[in-house]
Amino acid sequence: MTRRMGIFLLVGLFLFGGGALAWGQFKHVPETPQGFQILEEGFYAARKEAGVMVVEGADALLKLFAEDISPSKKPPVVVDFNRFVVVAVFAGSRSSGGYRLEITSARYENKGLDVRYVLHTPKPGSMTTQALTSPYAVILLEKPGPTKQYQAQ
Repeated sequence: MTRRMGIFLLVGLFLFGGGALAWGQFKHVPETPQGFQILEEGFYAARKEAGVMVVEGADALLKLFAEDISPSKKPPVVVDFNRFVVVAVFAGSRSSGGYRLEITSARYENKGLDVRYVLHTPKPGSMTTQALTSPYAVILLEKPGPTKQYQAQ
């Protein structure tokens, strides 16, 4: 009975897992309508300077999470860097809560990677956390495939 249950569990995970293999667990990372996957969003990055980082390897991803996001966080998924890159956007240090970073588009163009984002700010007069915040967002973006060339015969 136990063996049958184990096989059933493995088949179920294979058929219905649908996501990337995470550190110690299965996690589904949904794709956005913009064509990328949001891996992580937050308000308290360790990195206090605004900027964009492109990560193209497993060691660099571990370093990104340990040094720029939080020493206690690990990447939420194992990334196939042959197919994907990880892009992290940092809004920099803000004097209060109420700020949120939203990546609106990310795509490869002829000149390279084009990442667009919006920093949402608190509404005037709204109650916010009176603490320094550092909004950030991390996405998974598929690398462009080889361009196909067609030749007339």
